[in-house]
Amino acid sequence: MDFLEGPWRERFIESRLLNVAGKWRLNYDPTLGETLRVNAPFSVEELLKRAPRPVLMSFGTQSPYATDPLNDAIARANPNITLLKSMSDPHPPSLMKPDQIFTIAGFLARCLG
Repeated sequence: MDFLEGPWRERFIESRLLNVAGKWRLNYDPTLGETLRVNAPFSVEELLKRAPRPVLMSFGTQSPYATDPLNDAIARANPNITLLKSMSDPHPPSLMKPDQIFTIAGFLARCLG
């Protein structure tokens, strides 16, 4: 997020960090971290292959998921899936740059009509 400046950068940081008793931590419930460390297999592949509405899957230029052949298979299986594999940020895309905003807006405009 190095491209953010001034109040935009401050707002971004404020939404992700939390000062608790004079110490900084990530802005989420820390007990959730233990829950998320459970090594249980999880896949949304079948849900995406059957998604009845448009779904946008966006990946940064260096995302390990951008080249995952499973995403291409999912998109081939369901015409409602749109893959964007190079959102002009490494990973994950910030969705805050003008080109990204216009791309997302174009997708939404096609969805609405």
